[in-house]
Amino acid sequence: MAQVEEQLGEASARVAEYEVAMGALQTSQAKLQSENGDLSSQLADAESKNGSLSKANTNLSAHLDEAKSELEMEISVSENLVFFRTPLVVAARAVALILLIN
Repeated sequence: MAQVEEQLGEASARVAEYEVAMGALQTSQAKLQSENGDLSSQLADAESKNGSLSKANTNLSAHLDEAKSELEMEISVSENLVFFRTPLVVAARAVALILLIN
């Protein structure tokens, strides 16, 4: 009988140890779940900001492409004006000289 009581006492002590360990694990689990919630919120915010930045990048790239196209057009027009203006200036000077000579 004494042996059974001793085994029962040992078993009760082990149960008490397991209950303490279980309490510590439950506390750790609750802490990890809270941290997981916080990290999930931070991830959602970061993904939202990433989406906004991607849209802004796309818009800026489109504006840059449009500005490049307009600049190329202006350069082309400017080059054409210089090309056509020079012969007109030369012709006008020639006409003026002819008129002066006559």
